[in-house]
Amino acid sequence: MELKPGYKQTEVGVIPEEWDVKLLPDVLLFRSGKAHEKFISDTGAFVCVNSKFISTDGSVRKYSRENLSPAKKEDILMVMSDLPNGRALARAYFVEADDTYAVNQRVCALTAYNDWPKYLFYVLNRNPYFLRFDDGVSQTHLLNNAFQKCPIHIPASVTEQRSIAAALSDADAMLTALERFIAKKRNIKQAAMQELLTGKRRLPGFEGEWVVKRLGSVISNLEAGVSVVSQPGNDHPGTGRFVLKTSAVTNGQVIASESKEITAADLSRAKTSIRKGDLIISRMNTPALVGECGYSESDYPGLFLPDRLWRVAYRNPNAVSSRWLAYSLSFDQNRTCIKELATGTSGSMKNISKQALLSLSIQWPTLAEQLAISECLSSLDDELNTLNIRLDKTRALKQAMKQQLLTGRIRLR
Repeated sequence: MELKPGYKQTEVGVIPEEWDVKLLPDVLLFRSGKAHEKFISDTGAFVCVNSKFISTDGSVRKYSRENLSPAKKEDILMVMSDLPNGRALARAYFVEADDTYAVNQRVCALTAYNDWPKYLFYVLNRNPYFLRFDDGVSQTHLLNNAFQKCPIHIPASVTEQRSIAAALSDADAMLTALERFIAKKRNIKQAAMQELLTGKRRLPGFEGEWVVKRLGSVISNLEAGVSVVSQPGNDHPGTGRFVLKTSAVTNGQVIASESKEITAADLSRAKTSIRKGDLIISRMNTPALVGECGYSESDYPGLFLPDRLWRVAYRNPNAVSSRWLAYSLSFDQNRTCIKELATGTSGSMKNISKQALLSLSIQWPTLAEQLAISECLSSLDDELNTLNIRLDKTRALKQAMKQQLLTGRIRLR
């Protein structure tokens, strides 16, 4: 492949001719963190930087009374150890303040000598060089030797480094602002559910007492899907038909894209495809997901239920709104009651019996009020879905921008 004029081929790929490739020790001072576990305390003065802290961008925190390995302002903190195929390995965090962070074991601190620290942060964060050490089988430990041989591509001009870092920082700020706005909208929806699904606030035109009904008086059957026993491959060709993942039913919604292809053997036993208006309930799952409910917005004739999910059938389909019931059963108060019905000796898997679920009693407004409440809440969901699509596009744009800027394909003078 012919190189574009002004560019050169290097071990890290094609970069501008005036950029350099240096080894990490020539650019950054490496320091390993130290164990702070015995100093962890809610009243500690220092943030203990572990892999969970870095992988959540600082939102999950523990505090330490002591600081055995202080991070300095403009240090880059990086995760050195993670499970196979983990998302924390080589994740980086940029330090904005002195005297705040205590670097824990299995995390390192990197201090720039002469180059712009924030530029180096963007180069090092989940750098492909470090990710190659993950074999997908064993836990990965990035040893000092790995850091010694890490190549870093750097614009010769610190001004260009600063310009690249500033552009990517602006993109990060845009993403953060959008994420906060989405979180605010989620809180608004949660508050609306709290008021509307308990009758604390009534929509215009509705009054009168709600009635208490057992689910069994409304639901005639709970139908499970197919048990998937094989995965598509050379011995079991795929069919172009799919089964919904159990994790796809959550917070009142069915996420149809969360699915996996099934084989001909499984397809021959599949009987429960997903239709518009279906209410799906997780009957067997992890403690966090068991009892989760979702409403299907569309018909999916080529998408089937697994045996760990139920589809609800009603005694009188014209007397209940599935969408409202999905919201109601996903509301915190009812969700907690449903999860308490789950049994099982395994800490990783719980099960709800039909009898237990159908014995649950909840408050029911009239059908007209059910429809009005579900319409109000679904409009909030539509707004959230639009914002999440915008967030995904913004993230993709930022990633493409990062790729272009950090390889010098786009230059900022």
